[in-house]
Amino acid sequence: MAFFQSRTTWVQPLGEDIAVVAIDPPSRVNTLDLALVEDLNAAFDAVARDPKFQVVCIRSAKANSFAQNLNPADWGTLSPEDADRLCAAGQQLVRRIVELGKTTVAWVQGLCLGAGLEIALACDWRVTAGKGGASFGFTEMETGLIPAWGGIHQLPNLVGLDRSLRMLLGGKWLSAREALAWNLIDGVRESPAPEIGDLAEFRLPRDRGRAIRRGWRQKLAGLFPFAQRAVLRRGELALRKRLADGFEAPREAFESLRSGLGKSLEANQANDREAFGRLVRSDAFRNLLRLRGLRERFKPEGPTEPRFRRVAILGAKGQGIDLLEWLVARNFPVLLREPDEATLGGSFFHVLKNFEDQIRQGTLSSGEMARRLNLVRSTAGWKKLGDVDLVLDIPEAGKPSPAEFFAEMAKHVGDDTILAATSPGADLKAIQDAVPHPERVAAVRFVSIPTAKFPLLEIAGNERTSERTVRRLHEWAGQIGKAAVRIGGQPGGIFWRLWMPAWNESLALLREGFRIEEIDQAMIRFGMVQGPLEHLDLLGLDTAISSMPALQAVYGERIAFDPAWKLFEERGWLGLESGTGFWRSLRRGRRAENAYLANILHGEGPLPGRLPAVVAKVDRQRHIQDRLVSLMVAEARLCLEEGLAPNADTLDFAMMMTGWAPHKGGPLQVGKKGKAG
Repeated sequence: MAFFQSRTTWVQPLGEDIAVVAIDPPSRVNTLDLALVEDLNAAFDAVARDPKFQVVCIRSAKANSFAQNLNPADWGTLSPEDADRLCAAGQQLVRRIVELGKTTVAWVQGLCLGAGLEIALACDWRVTAGKGGASFGFTEMETGLIPAWGGIHQLPNLVGLDRSLRMLLGGKWLSAREALAWNLIDGVRESPAPEIGDLAEFRLPRDRGRAIRRGWRQKLAGLFPFAQRAVLRRGELALRKRLADGFEAPREAFESLRSGLGKSLEANQANDREAFGRLVRSDAFRNLLRLRGLRERFKPEGPTEPRFRRVAILGAKGQGIDLLEWLVARNFPVLLREPDEATLGGSFFHVLKNFEDQIRQGTLSSGEMARRLNLVRSTAGWKKLGDVDLVLDIPEAGKPSPAEFFAEMAKHVGDDTILAATSPGADLKAIQDAVPHPERVAAVRFVSIPTAKFPLLEIAGNERTSERTVRRLHEWAGQIGKAAVRIGGQPGGIFWRLWMPAWNESLALLREGFRIEEIDQAMIRFGMVQGPLEHLDLLGLDTAISSMPALQAVYGERIAFDPAWKLFEERGWLGLESGTGFWRSLRRGRRAENAYLANILHGEGPLPGRLPAVVAKVDRQRHIQDRLVSLMVAEARLCLEEGLAPNADTLDFAMMMTGWAPHKGGPLQVGKKGKAG
């Protein structure tokens, strides 16, 4: 019989003096809502009143989840007052554990995230259990909040200041192995449930003021105040450079950590609760919640037909190699096609080199490499295409026009094969006119960002594309772990259509004397995941330039492409492929502005009819943001009017998933408030 029982929590004695507090709500994972936190408070109250218990072990009854924050959908149903009550109850729980007067042990298996990690940090000892391992991290930044129960102030005593900043601000998650090396946990056990012997070495309470620090940096920072100040100063400088306008959570977390050093837990919790109250009422919190909700909404539904047997990738340019590696890692057979044997050999060598680099880096085993290579077949010319379900055409220089290329390809594929163009400038109508089965033609566009390879697929079809073709592509996106949006068949899709005017306007800014780094940094401060010019370099300037004729037909007279784009072709400045674009690489990990480009454009001066901007230094960043963002917002509105995106949620979601400032809520959301939000 349980010593204590509630709907979400129970307490069971173990031996003579150990109490096991089990988290066991009816949900699939342990999300810390108000009911669960109040039950945990009641459970610890009951344990505290019984003098026979000297050791208290808190665990989960689920193998995959210790405890974590509320789901985004649950946050969306809470009023700010409800969120404040949850924060107060969580802080009370952490204080109760810290001040319990008994030895406390967190027995962690599965996910220990956010507020769940704060509960574990409140305990004297932390042990990971079971063969499934554990993961530790703070997820609050994903919704624009901070850990407010006290974990910010418990963490530095265990892992040091610099590592604390990496977890709090950098989003670093730790495996059980890393957590042990960082001193976040104190032991690893194989048994899924605690036994008396497992807890034998954790019977004495830890002296929290003398937590062991591993590594010379942690020891130094713990011994000398000047070392602490140096770590904090370095973190502050990095924060100033990267902190986006209107996204206050990182600054609030940093200030909480810095100002809380040496203060009592109760005083720090009071300050954190005030900061939490400000953040939960912010636009950033609401917009990030909206993004999390849209992610759930745009998850592809379950398959209605068998998954594709094999996917053909036509061309192993950068994007083609990335796609191949992604697919075989998810057990999808791939056919790599090149026009001739020599090109095919070079492409396959590139694939092998990438795999070998991953083995050297320790991210891939030789056995896994062999398994993935077994999924790859290759062909020169048009052989073997009759046995694939989907063909992805990767744009490359020297290929015939898309209509000619697809017309020839259609002669060699199966009766049910889907033909997909991936070029931003692909003209679906022209391709469909050239093939016998236009209903099987669609566009699938992939965009990489620094934090993810192809986080979103744009699936485009027109009135001649069958619903089955679009549905099968959408289901395929889910099978390879990608979100997807269905859009109209106009050239460019959403991403390229909105960003091209901003990239073009950046050349005008360079002519007026603004610097490349200045433009990128201004948009990072706006909230973009990456500077737009650096992002274009990585996407490929050749891809952008080749799509301009098709996009010009869409833009008409409202946008005229700068003549300087020809300069990139003439000089061979193609971005990632050539090593130089707006930026040029010096050596691995370093970069510099392409000063030749900036000097040429500045020397030429503004285009006819454009006057140089007279902008005070203090206003230059805002000026850049206003000019680029206003163009993107205007284009977003036109895309919605023209039916390229079926609704505002689709357009905003597509942009937020591919690098747009997520805490601003997407270009249409920004457009409601003004040019720069």
